[in-house]
Parts: sequence; C-alpha cells; structure tokens
Amino acid sequence: MEERDLEEEEIWVWEESKKELDQLHWFNHRDLIQKFRVRWASKGDENSAYFHRFINGRKASNAIPGLMIDGSWVAKPPLVKREATDLGVFEGIHLPNGGPTLSHLFYADDALIIGRWSKDNLKMTSRLLRIFYLCSGLKINLHKSHLFGMGVNGEVIHSLGRVIGCKIGDFPFEYLGIKVGANMNRVAHWRPVLETIQNRLASWKAKTLSIGGRLTLIKSVLSNLPIYYLSLYKAPKKVIDKMESFMRNFLWAGSSDTKKLHWVSWEVVTMSRDEGGLGISKLGDVNTALLLKWAWRFKTQCDSLWRKAKKNVCSIAHIAYTLASPISIPMRMTTFNKNVWR
Repeated sequence: MEERDLEEEEIWVWEESKKELDQLHWFNHRDLIQKFRVRWASKGDENSAYFHRFINGRKASNAIPGLMIDGSWVAKPPLVKREATDLGVFEGIHLPNGGPTLSHLFYADDALIIGRWSKDNLKMTSRLLRIFYLCSGLKINLHKSHLFGMGVNGEVIHSLGRVIGCKIGDFPFEYLGIKVGANMNRVAHWRPVLETIQNRLASWKAKTLSIGGRLTLIKSVLSNLPIYYLSLYKAPKKVIDKMESFMRNFLWAGSSDTKKLHWVSWEVVTMSRDEGGLGISKLGDVNTALLLKWAWRFKTQCDSLWRKAKKNVCSIAHIAYTLASPISIPMRMTTFNKNVWR
C-alpha cells in the first residue's frame, strides 16, 4: 500500500466528509433526545438505555469527584466544597458565633453571590462566571445583574461595577415582591401595598353590588392582598388602620374614598358569625398569626440556613420564646419577627 501526503482537493473532501459525519452524529443525538421526551420512550424504547448512559456520562465528566488534600483523597461533597473555599478562590461572608459561611444562593431563575468586599474577590467572581460560560454554554447576562455594597463608598462600587460590566444597585431594593433593606416601621414603605388595594377597588363596579357581594369580595380578595407583606413584616398601626378603613368604606359606601354612615361598628363586623359578626378577620390579628408561624419554623426547621443565620447573628436572649405560653408568644415573637427580613 502506497503512503503519500493528501493533495489539496483530497484534504478538502476529507474535511467535508468529517463535517457531514459530525453533523449526522449530532442529528442522531438530537433524535434520541426527542424520542426520550416522548411518553412511550420510557416504556421500552431501545435507545433510551443508551440515552441514559450518554447523559450520566456527561454529568460524571462535568462533576468534581474529589480532591487530593494533604496527600489523602477526599470525595465527600461538603469537604470538597470547603476545601475549594479555603483555597481562596472565592471568599464568602463568615457569620459570627461559629455560624455558617454564606457564599451563594442559587434559585431557578436567580443567583445571589455573597462575598467579602474586595477587588480581587470581585475579579475572581467575574472569572468564575466566565469559566462557567465556557464550560456550559450558559452566558451570564451582566446587563440584568446588579452589584450591591454594604458599608462601602459609592464611588468604589461604581468603579468596580464598570470593571465587571454590571449595573449598580442601591438599598432598599425590591426582590420577589418585598422590600430588602427597608425600615418597614415607616408607613411610606407600605405605600405600594396601600396603592394595590386602592387600584383593585377602583377596578370594581362596587355600587352595583349588594352588601353581601361587597362582603364576599372583602373576605376573598381584599383581606388577602396584603398577606405576603403581613407574613414577613410587623405592620405599623397606621397601616393596619388605613387598610381596614378601605374595607369599611367599601363595605358601606362601595368605594375606598367615599364615607357613609356605618350602621354597625367595625368591632362587631370583625366578630365571627357565631358571635353575631360578619366574619371579617382583623388585619392586626392576621399579622400576628402569620408572624407566629416563623416561631414554629424556627423551632422545627433546625437545619435550615435562615434559622442558622438568625441564631448566630442575633443573641439567644433576643430570640427566646416559649411555645407553652400562649400569652407571652405574641409579645416576644413580634420583636423577633418584625426584623427577620431587615
């Protein structure tokens, strides 16, 4: 058999054939993926076993099975993670009193990266995100990302933000519908909740409804609009009074702004039906009941991250409570919960 170098035309044919073969190989994999998504593929398709081996092999190749630490092989994921952190690749925030280290919080659509403020730390974060993009093909959209600094000069934040290429965020900001870093003891920070209730009332043709229809809307809609905020913050008394005044005016006048004669006192209206009332819940009592759920979660969710963070940041005397005493719970847990998200 004669051995010789390929001519230019033969090299071109070889490269084109290789491209076609790679394309056919990709079409085959895409066909397997599409078949796997079909319901009958899980019931005995001959290619599903190969597909599983392909996916599992890819996961295994991208995973870090272990690290060589001080001459010994460590394969446990928590130890591998801790060693990678100790190498100084990225430095998170160490909570006091022996608490956990916060470095990241990953969700389905969001990623929060928490770390010590330093130029090297931010540069390393940017490099890690770049490596993640090169390995996975998932590019980080820096135009939708924000950089926040706590106790850091504003000029420093803007300068490092320009280096990374992301926007600059300020406290307080809104995340998942709540105010982060805001003093919720101020009535002004509850204005979005009050405006939501007013806008909902304005969209209803309440004057065409009977009192029974208005009562149904109050119990099913209006009382539930501020639930999310009331489950996280202790509402000021002025805010509770304002929201209940919307409900009173809507019940008797059909509008949140119009005032008419109230034929029954609000104290009687908020009683249960067995006691002669209409069964509308007092928002102050609802607020206290929702905050007390955090006491139960603090008692039962011992391994949750928020519980560990709260326990180590705050003193034990500050978060002490007794579930056996129903009278002392609201007093103590109100102090505990009103600043949980601050």
